[in-house]
Amino acid sequence: MNDSALVAVQRVRNVLRANTAFSVIAGFAVAGSSAWLNRQLADTPTLAVAAIGLGVVAFGLVVLSVSVSGARTVWRGGRLVAVADLVWVAISIPIIMIGDLTAAGAAAVAVVGACVLALAVAEVMALRQLSPFAASVDRSRLETVRHIVDLAAPAAIGWEVVSDHELYGRLAPNLSAVHVLSDSDSDSDRGQRRCVARSGESWTESCDVFPDDRRYEVNVDTSDYPYPLVSMAAVFRVDEIDEQHCRASAVFRYERRPTVRGVLLAAGMPTAFAVIMRRITSGWAIEAQHRAARPTSRTSS
Repeated sequence: MNDSALVAVQRVRNVLRANTAFSVIAGFAVAGSSAWLNRQLADTPTLAVAAIGLGVVAFGLVVLSVSVSGARTVWRGGRLVAVADLVWVAISIPIIMIGDLTAAGAAAVAVVGACVLALAVAEVMALRQLSPFAASVDRSRLETVRHIVDLAAPAAIGWEVVSDHELYGRLAPNLSAVHVLSDSDSDSDRGQRRCVARSGESWTESCDVFPDDRRYEVNVDTSDYPYPLVSMAAVFRVDEIDEQHCRASAVFRYERRPTVRGVLLAAGMPTAFAVIMRRITSGWAIEAQHRAARPTSRTSS
């Protein structure tokens, strides 16, 4: 799969995971309030209401399994999930209109139906974006997360900041330090760094640096990686916007291990990366602005 297809698959994965979160929360809420709902839903037996709630939870877990599967399963299963959500909405409409419900019961069904409809629309839109790549999707479990930030500094300074490994170690909330093991300014332009997690665990990453493109690529040695991933790689890049501004981007690609822990990690990875990268890119922006101001400060003094 090419990068565009991988990004399109990731959009579907993310929407399916939002569906999982909603289904699990709503399902347990329905099961836990089955006695109250019994009185709102035309005296539907409490046990039946609880069964519906637990069924929704089970549906959410099935959706999760689709979201962490290979890209081909995401494409095929995502369409079935969207259809199931639309069927739920279609069934909800006559229940609200002609069912023997209390006002509170009708409102509860309507709210759930509206949320499911919103998820279905998001799924359909994500699947439409994936549709042009449908023929090329394979069984790959690769996932991707990207983050972009504009820096108020020339591209040369932005590159200094983004390629500062020790700064990266100070900014990343999951790391306590990054130690450069071999200099990437050597003839091969390949270096190594050792990342130390706040828990004390550490792992080695190789870095291929392309200074002319203001880009470096990281590949993680997952043999001693503390997270259940088969592979992890990243590309950090700086592009010039104008003489005083540049854009920094970070793109991560990873594949989970086929374990329960790997599934749980993959499910939370986009959210975790969003938090981590927001902290890192905010730090880049502050440091770039600070470094850009240094020559001016020295001149004025």
